[in-house]
Amino acid sequence: MNNIIIYSTKAMPELEALLFDADDADVRTFDISQMKDYAINNPALIVVENIQAANEALMTNKFPCPILFFGEARRDFTVRSEGHDFIVDPFKKDELLVRVNALLRIKAIKDKLERVSTTDDLTGLHNRKYLQERLEEEISRS
Repeated sequence: MNNIIIYSTKAMPELEALLFDADDADVRTFDISQMKDYAINNPALIVVENIQAANEALMTNKFPCPILFFGEARRDFTVRSEGHDFIVDPFKKDELLVRVNALLRIKAIKDKLERVSTTDDLTGLHNRKYLQERLEEEISRS
């Protein structure tokens, strides 16, 4: 099940209804002011309706999932995520679904790549790379 989270300044029931057609998706909408707490929802894809209102959250967080922005493609803001795309409003349903499914595939492939690079194929146990990464994380945390 893919969690698609919409952050918006207004209610977007038509977009929410369209995204239910995406591959195996659970779609929820939140106010854009809650974007800094994105990790609670474990998103596979984040949809942002208002880039200006989300600018602070985009600059201060590194998102572990792709982001789809509504509006014009802009280059004057910073986004740190697994990938991102823009779609112009008004949008075509088919184009929206193709872009959403492509971003969800990007997330699935990157997750699989991470899993394959840190586990042994035969035993399923974590390898030395994983151990080194976790050790560094734990040392910095302590």
